[in-house]
Amino acid sequence: GQTDSLTTSRDSIPLEKGKVQFRPVPQRAALLSLIPGGGQLYNRRYWKVPIVYGVMGGLFFLAEDNRKEYVRFRDAYQKELAGEPHDFPGVSATVLRNNRDIWHKNMEEAYIFLGLAYLIQIAEAYVDAHLQDFDISDDLSARWKPVVSPGPGGMVPGIGLVIRPTIRSVLP
Repeated sequence: GQTDSLTTSRDSIPLEKGKVQFRPVPQRAALLSLIPGGGQLYNRRYWKVPIVYGVMGGLFFLAEDNRKEYVRFRDAYQKELAGEPHDFPGVSATVLRNNRDIWHKNMEEAYIFLGLAYLIQIAEAYVDAHLQDFDISDDLSARWKPVVSPGPGGMVPGIGLVIRPTIRSVLP
């Protein structure tokens, strides 16, 4: 049969004759996330791509806006010190310097948050690929049972809670 060039035997699980269930490889999802949204597309979580681009685009816009304001106040401060006219006539050098520093801090923070958003979308794609075959069944059984536990004077009888998660096989 025909196979997709990005799909290998590690990406899919045979179900019925001619049908396969997609199972993403986490390392490939992380690698494709180097292009923002690529890992989410690979994991077939298409609805997450606009979120990734919205967050990263918004942070980039914020960083660039802060950069432009920083440059305006930086140039005005330098011109004020040189005695030249600038965009903010009548404003002292101290006020210009303080505003310059505030906009510079805001710009740096926005670029840091942009970098964090980039790393988070990579981690999200990696984790999502890992958890695609996670068992989310309604069987969350637990029961109380007598147990014998080590205590200060030796073995002590008591009551314990036993939780046994069911492990579901991915392969048929």
